[in-house]
Amino acid sequence: MPHRERRGVRDRWRRRPDTDGLSDGLTVAGDFAEIPVVGIVAAVIGGLLFVVLMAIWLPFAVLLVIDLVWLAVVLVGGAFARVVFRRPWRVEARSPEEIRVWHVRGYRAAGEQRDAIARQLQHGHNPLGETPPPLAH
Repeated sequence: MPHRERRGVRDRWRRRPDTDGLSDGLTVAGDFAEIPVVGIVAAVIGGLLFVVLMAIWLPFAVLLVIDLVWLAVVLVGGAFARVVFRRPWRVEARSPEEIRVWHVRGYRAAGEQRDAIARQLQHGHNPLGETPPPLAH
């Protein structure tokens, strides 16, 4: 669209040569002839905003990473200790009335025990297991 100066939008945003020699190139013209000044101001404001947001967000991100590393260490260490020290795995069968518990050494053996208990329950048998004491409320 032509402007009242008979120039289009593209021509208004282009830099015009200094014809009268009076301008030193650092002034901002009425139609923003010096766009880099606006860019520098936007970059400074964006940089300050970035620094403020990082100052707020970075401590939480560091704490999250520390928590995730700690969780991974505990999980891997716990599984390693259970395998190395041959701690028994707890296999549990629950019903609304009671809970039965079996302690089985070895991960594979615990899985086999679980499957055997499930087969017995499907066939209507009552598998024997330890009955833990009732939970205190």
